[in-house]
Formats: sequence, C-alpha cells, structure tokens
Amino acid sequence: MTLQLVELIQVVIAFVVGGAAIVVAHPSVSSLHATFDVDRLVVNDAGSTSGTWIDGQQASAAPTQLPPAGVVAFGLVQVPVETLVG
Repeated sequence: MTLQLVELIQVVIAFVVGGAAIVVAHPSVSSLHATFDVDRLVVNDAGSTSGTWIDGQQASAAPTQLPPAGVVAFGLVQVPVETLVG
C-alpha cells in the first residue's frame, strides 16, 4: 500500500474510526496516532505510545518534514509514502 498525499489539508491517522481519515487497525497504533499537514508535507506524532517514524527517524509532536518518497511507520505498521507534486 502506498499513501499518496494529494489535495488534502490534514490527514489524521488513528486506531479508532471516529474522526480519522485513515484508520490503521493494529494494536501498535494509538487511538490518535499522528497527523499529516499535506500543504507543508510534514507529519506530527500525536503523543502515540509506540511512536511515528520517518525513514527510521522518530518523529515528535513538532512538524517533521516528509521526504519525497520514503517509509512512515505508525508503531509497527510501515507505510510507503510518495508525495506527488505537480
């Protein structure tokens, strides 16, 4: 699965269905895990228990820049991400 970030303002990653744009049903994903700001191409960890990782580097609550292509891990769940600009 590749998550392509196009035409969105913010994407919420969560374990629960309510209010999340993307639900990841895995025990290592917190009920509110992370957010993407697609305009700025950054991810913020939302205080998750098992962390958000971008290409092996842990993201914090501060905005962390996404690479043009890479892997974002929400807990133990790894998701290839490709930003499309154009």
